[in-house]
Amino acid sequence: MTTLFTIADNRLVLAEGYRDRFTIPIDEFGQALAYSSDTLIVFYDERGSKTYAITPSSFRHLAGGFFFLSRHLHHFWFRLGRLELEGLRGATPEYVWDAKRVYYLNGSVTGADARSFVVLQTGWARDSSRAYFNGQAILDADPAAFRALGDDFATDGQRLFGFGGVVIGPYVSDPLSLGRGYFRIGASIYFGSECIPEAEPESFRVLPLLTATDKRALWSRGGPTNESEAFAVDGFTATDEKHLYRASHHRARPPARGV
Repeated sequence: MTTLFTIADNRLVLAEGYRDRFTIPIDEFGQALAYSSDTLIVFYDERGSKTYAITPSSFRHLAGGFFFLSRHLHHFWFRLGRLELEGLRGATPEYVWDAKRVYYLNGSVTGADARSFVVLQTGWARDSSRAYFNGQAILDADPAAFRALGDDFATDGQRLFGFGGVVIGPYVSDPLSLGRGYFRIGASIYFGSECIPEAEPESFRVLPLLTATDKRALWSRGGPTNESEAFAVDGFTATDEKHLYRASHHRARPPARGV
């Protein structure tokens, strides 16, 4: 009997001659979905793999790891609840919702109002009474004014929110992307949602290999780094004329040479 697939190095590998028969919406390290006209394969890391017999009327891939199977919503290995396709209101790789419930990845979003729910950006969403990040309510946010500022930030006009829905501070202006994970917000420089208090915003610029610089320091992942290590260690670097810095270490020190 021919083996349809194997799991090698934590990835789904379809057997020779079968790959062209399958649609593969997810094919990643540790997780995969693949389906043909009559077979669905689900692989989910340590939980292993499952194979289902399907028909066009019993199965539909929705988005990301979400799929409809036999009147239920699934996310990879997890069966989440009953779902009527006719009532489906939206589906993204992170959220699926109908007229009654909102789901985020492997579970439901507690307290979400499905009828007013809308996804704003990756992770960010809101309904008539709450704002959300990754399926969790952001208690300090005003949902009526809430908007996403790309994947990394959001605001309700009064506060600026970063990763995890955490309040970074008062809203001053939309973050200006400098590239490679760096942003300018007002007179401050950020790496992701983390402020770099030592950085000089007017001269700050991003360098090759995920590096950035102002006229005082060399930056790595939002932290100061030694210039001689900047490219050898991980490439996430920046500098200015007065200091050199090391990744995830914000203590300034004199530069070894000019940059």
